[in-house]
Amino acid sequence: MIIKKITIGVAVLLCSGVLAQKNASSIDVLVVGGSTGGTAAAIQAARSGARTILVEEGPWLGGMLTAAGVGCTDGNHQLPSGLWQELREACYRHYGTRNLATGWVSNFNIEPHVGDSILKAMARAEQLLTVYHGWRFSKVEMTKGSATPTIAAVVFSNGKKTMRVAARIVVDATDLGDVSAAA
Repeated sequence: MIIKKITIGVAVLLCSGVLAQKNASSIDVLVVGGSTGGTAAAIQAARSGARTILVEEGPWLGGMLTAAGVGCTDGNHQLPSGLWQELREACYRHYGTRNLATGWVSNFNIEPHVGDSILKAMARAEQLLTVYHGWRFSKVEMTKGSATPTIAAVVFSNGKKTMRVAARIVVDATDLGDVSAAA
């Protein structure tokens, strides 16, 4: 399956020739990290027809916008399109107003739990997207014997078990680029 496009500013690592699997399931895209960009990448990948897994260590989706409590966005107020506008419209409906400029720092200010709730609802609506919370990135497994090493799988731990996920495309949406650094 070819993904037409994911227009998101996160590092994408291609895993060519690797059949995706997670407990015998076939996965097209693995997104590591439920940041705002990671969540958007996972939702868009699923909407593009890719079987997608999003793995987030914590209980929230949305990264800085939600889990870090920074419910004010910088810029982009005049760019009403895509998933950004979809999130904004859901927030407008939640608050019953299109005026979310409740502070001096931004034209879009929301309570972090509202953003998390809306992003989780958006993710749940996608049949091709599975979200795992509570799994910490452990390591990458690289292909062996090829001229150009690629990621064969990503391994996660929840403190009791490990989970190995192989995917054709791996998106590193961690805060510090942990997957890219390990690769």
